[in-house]
Amino acid sequence: MTSSVLTKWENVYGPDRKYCLVVIPWEGREIYLHELLVAKGLARIHTRGANLPQGRGYQDQKSFLKGLEQDAREKKVGAWGL
Repeated sequence: MTSSVLTKWENVYGPDRKYCLVVIPWEGREIYLHELLVAKGLARIHTRGANLPQGRGYQDQKSFLKGLEQDAREKKVGAWGL
């Protein structure tokens, strides 16, 4: 497995900002880096989401990430444990 960078050319908050999704190998499968960072308490949700290439809409992805963030808070992992 190798890492990949996927880009989405859509203006987020202006013409100078684009989406970039990083796919990494993790525990025998490929996942998005932003999901791992949120789950480990090393990142927060702070922008409008993007529709994912597999068809998950940005609202569903945002809900998924909020669940990961809440779980990290409750477990006090990463920055939530400080």
